[in-house]
Amino acid sequence: MPSVSKTTLLALSLALAASSAHAVTPSSFKVVPPGRSLIMIGQAPEPAVNADLTSYVKGTNSVPAGFGFFLIMTGDLQRTRQDLATIKEFMDRYPGAPLTLALGYGTQLSLNGLNSAALLAGGYDAELKSIEEWLRSLSIPVFLKPMYEFDRACLTYGPPALYVKAYRYLADRVRKNANNNVALVWHSAGAGYKIEDVCPIERYFPGKAYVDYFATSFFTPGRTDSNYASYMQKMDVLLNKAKKLGLPLMIAESTAMKIGTTSGQASVDWMNDYFDFVEKYDIRIVNYSARQWGKRGGVWSIIGFPDDGRIQSSPEVLATWRQRVSAPRYLATAGPKVFDLLGYKPNPTPLTWSATPEAERDVYWPLCPGSTVGGTAGWCTTPFLPWINAALPPAQAQVAQNLLKAAITPVNTATQPVQQAIKTAVETATGVIKGIFGL
Repeated sequence: MPSVSKTTLLALSLALAASSAHAVTPSSFKVVPPGRSLIMIGQAPEPAVNADLTSYVKGTNSVPAGFGFFLIMTGDLQRTRQDLATIKEFMDRYPGAPLTLALGYGTQLSLNGLNSAALLAGGYDAELKSIEEWLRSLSIPVFLKPMYEFDRACLTYGPPALYVKAYRYLADRVRKNANNNVALVWHSAGAGYKIEDVCPIERYFPGKAYVDYFATSFFTPGRTDSNYASYMQKMDVLLNKAKKLGLPLMIAESTAMKIGTTSGQASVDWMNDYFDFVEKYDIRIVNYSARQWGKRGGVWSIIGFPDDGRIQSSPEVLATWRQRVSAPRYLATAGPKVFDLLGYKPNPTPLTWSATPEAERDVYWPLCPGSTVGGTAGWCTTPFLPWINAALPPAQAQVAQNLLKAAITPVNTATQPVQQAIKTAVETATGVIKGIFGL
């Protein structure tokens, strides 16, 4: 985290309620209209780990109507610029494909509130300035997810008031400085990683002027799972709340948990149910995470993500995918039709800085502790989960426990309701995950 004095952080955290929002300039392109859906593929977990995106193009013989990436601010300006250059190098291979970009910070699944305070104190301003200039240089529309999955265990980026203030700070900067080629996406973790009765999404709503789309993550093993009905019921509540706020819907991240695309009929059924879900809720943008989750390393292999979620890994799943996206509703390939649907006209400006793209890597988070690689919020060890000792080698588990203690300490001064929310969220998430994945 960038260096900011503890006094400044504390003052910012305590003064949030007094702040007020102001309107931001809307993006220069239209919302995807009702009854239509863009099909995008992502997300590359780190900019240089993009082989799965290329694999989709080669395996399906088509370029999707957009790609997804993560970008994690770490306080290291040169690292961020290299990540941006790496993303651009990839996107330049496929002109006409929009970008979905998850922008975050912090090294934990939740409890990154001190990073939010650092953002408000200007700790990430140098990186934001380069990001804004980079966005202006692009000739494609960007669906930006600032501080994505804001409600993981209720406190991804701190308590709601802190999160809202930080989101608005970031959104104001981007809308003012990014050439209006950016749509802002308010992205919830969805039914699997949030506790809706403890932290309902409306508590985190930054205001309609700050949101172009509401997005959710969609991670479920499908209809054969004992928790499927409950999961879908919670998703129904979540999406209907977003609709009442007047927001068009997006799936920001998704895959078939546990079963992936190589489980025969179960995988085919999951894919058909997936598109039925899209059509039922009129979801305008669909991001499917076509990844080799297990091969890439990191925490995913121990929390239920499948070894293989790639469309082309199963002829039956690929045939189902092609059949479903061929319907008139869907725009599944990049090209002029995507820009026409969005009413987007490029207006790029040159960059004033340069950076060398990172060479493609096949694996991320190599023995994360001590790594200089940010990763997807640096989730090497999911430090907030108390069962981590049973899931990791002893040395790595000790690192996780140390991170957990460091993360919880500043929260102990919070109000009792927030402490109870954390306790309830952690206990519930732990119980659900242990039950699903047999830990």
